[in-house]
Amino acid sequence: MKFKDLNLHPDVFEGISAMGFKETTPIQENAIPAALENKDIIACAQTGTGKTAAYLIPVLHKLSTTPSQTIDTLVLVPTRELALQIDQQLQGFSYFLDVSSVAVYGGGDADTWTVQKNAIVNGANILIATPGRLIAHLNFGYVKFDGLKHLILDEADRMLDMGFYDDLMRIVSYLPKERQTLMFSATMPDKIRTLAKKTLKDPEEINLSISKPAENILQIAYLTYDENKVKLIKSLVEGKELNSILIFSATKKNVKKITSTLKELNFIATEIHSDLEQSEREQVLLDYRNRKSQVLVATDIVSRGIDITGIDLVINFDVPGDAEDYVHRVGRTARAQSSGVAITFINEQDQEKFQKIEELIDMQLVKLTNSKTALEKVLSMHPKKKKSFKRKILISIKKRPKRKKEITVASRISGIENKSYIEFTGQMYIDINLYDNYVNVFGQQFVSPFSNTGMMVYKYFLEDSAYVDNRWCYNITFKPRRKQEKTFYGDFWVNDTTWAIKKVNARISEDANINYVKDLIIAQEFSAFGDTIWFKTKDEMFADINLADKAVGFFGRKQTIYKNLDFTEQPDDFFSATQIEESLIADTTKVNEVQQWNELRPEKLTEEQEQIYDMVDSIKNVPLFRTVTDIIYLLAYGYYLYKDFEFGPYFKTYSFNPIEGSRFRVGGRTSNNFSKRIMLYGHLAYGTKDKEFKYGLGALYMFKKDPRLALDVFYENDLYLLGQSVNAFSEDNILASILSVRPNDNLLPLERFRLSLEKEWFTGFSNEIKLFYGRVLPSYKIPFQNQALGETYPELRIAEVTLNTRFAYNEKVVRGEFERVSLGSIYPIIDLELTAGLPNVFESDFEYYRIRLNISDRIDIKPFGYLKYQLMAGKIIGKVPFPLLILHEGNETYAMDLYAYNLMNYYEFASDFYQGVYLEHHFQGLFLNKIPLFRKLKWREIVYAKMLKGTISDENKAQWDFPETLGELTTPYVEAGVGIENIFKIIRIDAIWRLSNLNNPDIQTFGIRAKFQLIF
Repeated sequence: MKFKDLNLHPDVFEGISAMGFKETTPIQENAIPAALENKDIIACAQTGTGKTAAYLIPVLHKLSTTPSQTIDTLVLVPTRELALQIDQQLQGFSYFLDVSSVAVYGGGDADTWTVQKNAIVNGANILIATPGRLIAHLNFGYVKFDGLKHLILDEADRMLDMGFYDDLMRIVSYLPKERQTLMFSATMPDKIRTLAKKTLKDPEEINLSISKPAENILQIAYLTYDENKVKLIKSLVEGKELNSILIFSATKKNVKKITSTLKELNFIATEIHSDLEQSEREQVLLDYRNRKSQVLVATDIVSRGIDITGIDLVINFDVPGDAEDYVHRVGRTARAQSSGVAITFINEQDQEKFQKIEELIDMQLVKLTNSKTALEKVLSMHPKKKKSFKRKILISIKKRPKRKKEITVASRISGIENKSYIEFTGQMYIDINLYDNYVNVFGQQFVSPFSNTGMMVYKYFLEDSAYVDNRWCYNITFKPRRKQEKTFYGDFWVNDTTWAIKKVNARISEDANINYVKDLIIAQEFSAFGDTIWFKTKDEMFADINLADKAVGFFGRKQTIYKNLDFTEQPDDFFSATQIEESLIADTTKVNEVQQWNELRPEKLTEEQEQIYDMVDSIKNVPLFRTVTDIIYLLAYGYYLYKDFEFGPYFKTYSFNPIEGSRFRVGGRTSNNFSKRIMLYGHLAYGTKDKEFKYGLGALYMFKKDPRLALDVFYENDLYLLGQSVNAFSEDNILASILSVRPNDNLLPLERFRLSLEKEWFTGFSNEIKLFYGRVLPSYKIPFQNQALGETYPELRIAEVTLNTRFAYNEKVVRGEFERVSLGSIYPIIDLELTAGLPNVFESDFEYYRIRLNISDRIDIKPFGYLKYQLMAGKIIGKVPFPLLILHEGNETYAMDLYAYNLMNYYEFASDFYQGVYLEHHFQGLFLNKIPLFRKLKWREIVYAKMLKGTISDENKAQWDFPETLGELTTPYVEAGVGIENIFKIIRIDAIWRLSNLNNPDIQTFGIRAKFQLIF
């Protein structure tokens, strides 16, 4: 049966699908429908068959249809490990639901007790508890079960084995009698049925293969002596591809002895038993789950309920005293319908006990005495691992001159089949160096715990000292001195001799002034090479991103492992002569995709991590995910994707202006589904007042994407605003119509043809050669005339060729199939435009040359925020009429335009020689963070100023008559303002003053401007 056939609430089904589950297991197929019908259930199934989901899914379905503000469900379990595991699974299934839960267990400190108490008092919907700790809370009187609807007893037989019968009955006495009770167990002894009679009402009984291990477990027994058992383990597993081994022993003494012996044999082994503190047990299980330890030696504490997939081999070091415990032990392998191997060591005293096991499981197991024979049998039947492909990179670094080269030689990407994203998500892009005074986190400068000013920002505490990799180190924790500053908290280990960092774990402060990043964790490890050289060997980052507090977000995790370090100097010609950082994708990348990735990875992934790739690919088919993706694409790009075509932009569908009246437009472009080589685009518009059709049609052809080589051809006949900034709303944008200060009747009819060829030589350096022909018509407001000569001109014909050069040294770029987005550079970005007017070409009228230069940069001024500046200059050589002058960018809307003069009108100033400067400083909340009320708002301060100086030659003044509003900059134009950004995370508002040329007609000397922006 498939989960979609159960008619579950859509949000519950989304969670199941997101976790990669499609079909039910037998216990789920039988239990979920009965639970949904509110029947009591007593269910018995072999371990590892999905019992947890069998009771969590019905509960979540009911909570999604009937939300609760009190404790709705109580799940009782025998061990703290099982409580934590169930809580983790619950978070996965309920990801799309507003459901709260808490795991209540003993062994923690006072803070753990407080967290549990607060969750209980506040009415966590689902409590997962061990009986002893829950009774401790009950004794204080604040646990209220008045609204409880479900009681679930998981691993009920184990709880009875551990002597919890009286505790269970006491807890039941606190519960409402009208409730649904579900009891799940791996075995069904008489004591379970006795408990069921006292707690359940007319239960539906489900029995599936009671007391038998899964059929896909290869079970083998070894006849051996106790003194040979450890040697036998070594013989069985040495040199074999067994990633995860679990060894059970009945006593803590033997567990410690086995672990010690295995470590002496160079196995990465850990132990778990009841002598360990809760935090130690959790860390041991986490390390084993993440494959940091190869062998886990345990008592029966992990034989029940702990769901760790991917265990290759289970070894019973001794025969369990209870035959049913054997079923639980060997059930740790072959979970989730996979395969596994279980081996039991039998000495001469154990043979009678093992016969009882064989009677229980109704099998006669193979008993071996020759290790080679057993080994061949295990290998012949042991399932092969799935192949895994991620990314293997070769990195070379040179200090003088500074160079870095990265070559991707093998890769695997799930979800995005786009070669260019390999480069974008490469190690080069996210390179956190905590040794720097400031760390760039999503564009925000966080103070490093190792900063020269760290003592002013952090408090440090010496916690411990120990040998780490045979080097004596001190463990130091750190936390911020003040709230809402861009800081971290965490700990690090530092070597006592060199004061080099050995390990560091840093987490951003919960109240830091940063948007959308709910959590970010950085973990790094370093190793010494020789006596003085320390090198990063492991780099991990985890980020939790949410655009809104209750919106669907996503997690990002990056892990980089550095191996095979070689300090041999590379020849000079190995590195790029022009780029500081170079990223290449080797031709062998696809060849490596047919090799087994485990042969390439320096550290193998866990089974859970491997399943992420399947989940990412499958979640793309989840309806909610597809809907969210479509909405984000529509809002971000303005286009609605339908198969081979994208309709849009939606914000140009309707607009209005004095010339056209109401303007209706339909347009779009072909999608990547149509072609990844050519994109066709165009539009058709109609004005109800001028009753004219306008249209445009173009094609973009990509010869090569990286480095870019593209040919673009475009023809258009439409209205156009001369001198409009590249960042402004186009006049057919509905926002331009709504936000206009005054009706815009400055539009002119323009027919134009453009042919351009863009060549990128390397990332950050490109040229574009452009051929342009245009025919501009006058309007009633902007006539083309020279009254002194008695001339009137019906049109202006323009033919010109332009060479654009862009240089952005060490720029980072995200490449799509046709478009690219610059992520900026730490160096100034230079744009140079050279244009020549071509007289007599297609009856063009003027010969001229135009030069324009733009230099922009962002400078971090830590800790005072950052400064953005832009320097501009231009010159026209030749005689031209006013439409061919440099018409300075005005702004007659209430929208803030960073590339225009926001209190300058359209057609107010022109020049044939000009210089300008734009300065904008972002303080990043430096002052407002010190004020309690504003600190909560997380607003950030801005100051900015713009200045423009220009002239017009007498020859150009005499060409055509200027429109009434257009003039020369007799004095420099200056405007300045202050602003606040990060209002509701997306709004910036500026107050702007015009400081010069105050006598011009119809101007604003003060204005408020706003803009939407997404910043971290």
